[in-house]
Amino acid sequence: MQWSIITDGVEKAATAVLGPVISLNSVYSHNCHQYYGDLAHIKVAARKDSTVQKNTRLRHLGQQVLLLESQRCEVGLSKNEDGDDDERSYVLLIYENTNALVTRDCVPLGTLLVSLLAHQMLLQTIGTILLQGTRHIIPSLAGVVPNTNEDRILLTLPEDSIEKLLSCLEMSYTTAVEFDSRPGLKFLLQKVAQLERAANLYRQAGAAWTINLITLFDLCIHNCDVSPQGGYMSEFLPKLRQSLEQLCDTYIDILLDKDGQHSAVDKLDEKITFIIAQTDELPGLSGTPSEKSVEEPSKSTTAESKTDLTEEEMDVKEDDVMDKGDVEKRELVAEIEKQKCESICKDREAHMGVWAEMLVSSLELLCQLDDSHLKTLLPAVFPTVRSLTAHATHSSLKHQLATLYDKLAVIYGFSNQA
Repeated sequence: MQWSIITDGVEKAATAVLGPVISLNSVYSHNCHQYYGDLAHIKVAARKDSTVQKNTRLRHLGQQVLLLESQRCEVGLSKNEDGDDDERSYVLLIYENTNALVTRDCVPLGTLLVSLLAHQMLLQTIGTILLQGTRHIIPSLAGVVPNTNEDRILLTLPEDSIEKLLSCLEMSYTTAVEFDSRPGLKFLLQKVAQLERAANLYRQAGAAWTINLITLFDLCIHNCDVSPQGGYMSEFLPKLRQSLEQLCDTYIDILLDKDGQHSAVDKLDEKITFIIAQTDELPGLSGTPSEKSVEEPSKSTTAESKTDLTEEEMDVKEDDVMDKGDVEKRELVAEIEKQKCESICKDREAHMGVWAEMLVSSLELLCQLDDSHLKTLLPAVFPTVRSLTAHATHSSLKHQLATLYDKLAVIYGFSNQA
């Protein structure tokens, strides 16, 4: 009964803290490159109701929850040339369409970042419950899940509680993957949160997937020992296979870049004008002279008013900028195109690297198993191993595949080491 209450609470908390991300995801279709969405419409509102100290903390938080650790090490916090920027908070207003006058929902930037931080803490809690005492902790989870206690909570949990926790992990992974499949949203948050890389939830996806994988490993192995003919094996072995296949398919898709799904480089030519227009609607984010001139009229508004320019106002301001010379405009076009290209390439590299690391970790877990357990799980992992053999390019992944083949050769008696 106690575990049922706890897991119910965890499930509700997971749904609540992922709410802001799910709301933003709903504005964009898969692979949408438009900054402001295609299923609905987002407008960015700015309010002069913050402080320099608060915004500095939010930038640190944005680095923590929207970038990988390696990305945070490479770049520092963005510095604004306009002091007014440090006193503004940003809100993402969601409308049904571009002509709607009433908001469907709103997501303050601060709320989004805090909810993602809360979700990281929730993942750590779920990981502690499911993985405490496991022998299969991998290096990437060492700092996320403490493993100092030998007691296995997982093996004493009711089946419905296990299902709820696994459901939370699936929701976390799915939400993160959906976010990362929406380039327009990633680059919009890069601008609003003042990041020097495209926003991503690769860390969240990696943690949720890895905790889920190890849990399924442990459940299958334990129930194979207890009841080889039934138990959780018939239920969780297919889930293990599906989880590995999904991860492998995503890795291969990124690697092959089918139809340009994970890169907008081929589409930049048709997006140049669109990018400039949308950037002008984010006053002061990049600190360019033309954007500052657009921002000037909003300085007379009250602290509670939102700076959201109409299309007519934008046309007037763009004419003023053009009167100052076409050279500056062309330079702005070139700079935006360069920044977008660089951000896309770096984001794709980071995405592929994280997925390769997760696959390496799963193969390492297989190699750690004794012979009988590896034979039991082999039907679930074989499709993934076969696909990786054909497509893997990372040297670490190739090396781990070779190690697994060596182990299988010894098990089945056709290795010279036997």
